[in-house]
Amino acid sequence: MASKQRFTWLILPKSFIQLIGAEYEILRKSGSASLLKFYIAAVAILFILLISACSIFYAMELLFHMLHVELILSIFVSILFVFIYIFLLNTFSKNILKEVEVKESKVWYRRINLSDLIRTGFVVLMAFLISKPIEVFIFNPELNAKVKEHRATIFREYSQKLGSLSKKDVQQIENSIAFYQAQLATHYSTILDKQIGNLNAKISSIKAKQASNLVIANQRIEKSDFLLFRIKQVRKKTIGWLICLLMVFLFLLPGYLIYSISATDVYYKLKKDYERSMVLEEHKAFEILYTEIFKRNFQLDIVYYSKYLDPPFNNLPYLSAKYQSQKDFFKKFSSD
Repeated sequence: MASKQRFTWLILPKSFIQLIGAEYEILRKSGSASLLKFYIAAVAILFILLISACSIFYAMELLFHMLHVELILSIFVSILFVFIYIFLLNTFSKNILKEVEVKESKVWYRRINLSDLIRTGFVVLMAFLISKPIEVFIFNPELNAKVKEHRATIFREYSQKLGSLSKKDVQQIENSIAFYQAQLATHYSTILDKQIGNLNAKISSIKAKQASNLVIANQRIEKSDFLLFRIKQVRKKTIGWLICLLMVFLFLLPGYLIYSISATDVYYKLKKDYERSMVLEEHKAFEILYTEIFKRNFQLDIVYYSKYLDPPFNNLPYLSAKYQSQKDFFKKFSSD
């Protein structure tokens, strides 16, 4: 009784533990310490959901500056991330219905395979993506100054490039104006005078368009918060990597807690017995229905046949016949 009551201090243990697909009632009856591991894993997942929502919301704010878009995307992406995470977490659970050696002589890290590494790598990637907006938020005051310099650099480079693009056209027009003016100095002509005026107007139009483009570019540059630039700046900081490692640890913690539970734990034994009884009960009902269908519709007394010794788990096939050679056959039946 004491073992069943030692976790009564937990807040909403049933709701939290069911979040990650564990059987709370079986855990409680088993009195196993695994209940605490499942509970900590569930609380960690809720904490991950909260952090992910805040991180994604801040990233969306830097990208869109539209509150309704930020809220919708942050809620959708964070819930999607957590659902994927819970799905991956459930794949770490033991396959208790499969007949394997229950004596685990190997420690948990020796049971890791390629599939586990791939799933763990995906979880690490999720933690890495979530950590970056958090790092940017923490170093925001320092990054604002660098972003301001970055804006000035981009605007200056754009202005120089825009000027170089129109410089050739302006130079050609100015050469034409100089030529017409030289002609006009020797022979006055209203046509030449008008042509010079048109060329000057053309130069003014080019400069006005250039100025308008600079104003538009400056407005867009000032509105942009340069999220990727901020992330690149943060990666140069040691504290930023420490925050990233802390986030990776948080994301890996639930998986480690669940994966480290031995398959010989009392909880898994009780769960195996419970699930096996359910499967056997349903299979027995299926066999009865199978026989009744053939008897009712075809007046045949047929029972369901399985090539396994332990249907419906199908882990122990019947031993196949051992075939001998022709020589052994003649040796056995030939007379002396």
